[in-house]
Amino acid sequence: MELRGKGVDWIRTTIELHHGVPRVDLTYQLAKQGTPAKEAVFLAFPFATGPATAWELTGGVGGPGVPRVPGSAEYMLPIRHWIAFEDPELTVAWATLEAPLVQLGTIHMPYAPFPPTLDQEDGTVYSWALNNIWDTNFPAQQQGETTFRYAVTSEPGALPRRLGAAVASGLTEPFVGALITDSPASEETYVSVDHPDVLVTSLGWDGVRLQSLAAEPVEVRVSRPGHETAEVTLPACGVAVVRGTRQ
Repeated sequence: MELRGKGVDWIRTTIELHHGVPRVDLTYQLAKQGTPAKEAVFLAFPFATGPATAWELTGGVGGPGVPRVPGSAEYMLPIRHWIAFEDPELTVAWATLEAPLVQLGTIHMPYAPFPPTLDQEDGTVYSWALNNIWDTNFPAQQQGETTFRYAVTSEPGALPRRLGAAVASGLTEPFVGALITDSPASEETYVSVDHPDVLVTSLGWDGVRLQSLAAEPVEVRVSRPGHETAEVTLPACGVAVVRGTRQ
């Protein structure tokens, strides 16, 4: 779908539904016109839910009751990739790839005392895609062609943290195909963990890197073919590296 409007040459929206995948992929491309006047570009995602209950932070998971850095801006969230909403009937998760700065429920004026400019809608995510408001380390105007990609999924009764991580992984870590010449097994396991809130974030020469989504410490067993099984305790929303020995 292509639209034209004030400040842009065109805006193109692509909606992708992949067979057998319970996720909607959304791609927004825009050819923006430059102007020195202060402005911002937001992409709005209105969900029929209550307020967000969890969101991904670098090295952790945030939420309405999670402490914030004292003195930090309360009207915007610098998330990593995902936000989750939990209603009695449905859990909804939203993920972003290129625009992780968001506002929830309304758009605030970016000058003190940062008043809201729209009626509050608790289930709406405003992705702050572009702006030339800040004068330090930012160009005075922004123009050209840009792309912003998002994904949305929902599932009745799903835990918000798990659903958020799942929808983000499909968007930010897609499968990569490689041409091979031999005939390996059609399915092979390199590493597995026995806790649903623990993610394997990477596997390399230096070991297996783990990340916990749980709000409390958890114990997990890490299994690798040809290696000893390791038992690891991860702190709440913590990370660990397992460097086991071969059997």
